[in-house]
Amino acid sequence: MKNIPNIVPDMDDPPRLHYTPEELADQEGEAYKSKKLLMRLWYNTCGQLRQKRLAHFRTIKDIKENISHSRFYFPHKLDFRGRLYPVAGGI
Repeated sequence: MKNIPNIVPDMDDPPRLHYTPEELADQEGEAYKSKKLLMRLWYNTCGQLRQKRLAHFRTIKDIKENISHSRFYFPHKLDFRGRLYPVAGGI
C-alpha cells in the first residue's frame, strides 16, 4: 500500500481557477467555459470516488463483523412462481 500513488483528488484542495474581470464579464467566452467544465469534472470525480470508498468501507466492515461465524448464507427472494432470485448485498 505504501507504493500506491494517491490518485484520489482531495476535496479540501480544489483546483485554483482565477477568473480575470474580462472572463467574468464575458461568461460566454471559451476560457470561462473551459474552466467551468474543469471544475464540474473535478467535483463529479470527487463525489464518485467518495461513494466508491464508502461502499468499500461498508463491505469490509460487514466482512469483519461476520468472519467469526462458521456458516455464511446468501439471501434470496422467492416469487409467486417459485423462482429464486439472489438479493444483491454489499458483500
